[in-house]
Amino acid sequence: MLAISHSCCYFLYRSPSDMRFGIYSRAGLVGSELGRDSLRCFCFLGKRGNQVRWLQWDRDGFALYIKRLERGTFERSAAAVADGR
Repeated sequence: MLAISHSCCYFLYRSPSDMRFGIYSRAGLVGSELGRDSLRCFCFLGKRGNQVRWLQWDRDGFALYIKRLERGTFERSAAAVADGR
């Protein structure tokens, strides 16, 4: 189950990402492009904005949560919009 808490740092990957990537591809993306360890939570939005994938370190391994909207899109953060992404 996805649990959001104040004790964890959450990051939004600003560029649209390939929704075909799995857990290890996303963890590699976080390490190589963002220069961060993957022991945090990262949110990836799809190009069309109707799908989100959430990568979270869960005590003994990674968990990948997926949500796809049937209608509408997820709202991008003001910071991501300001960067033109």
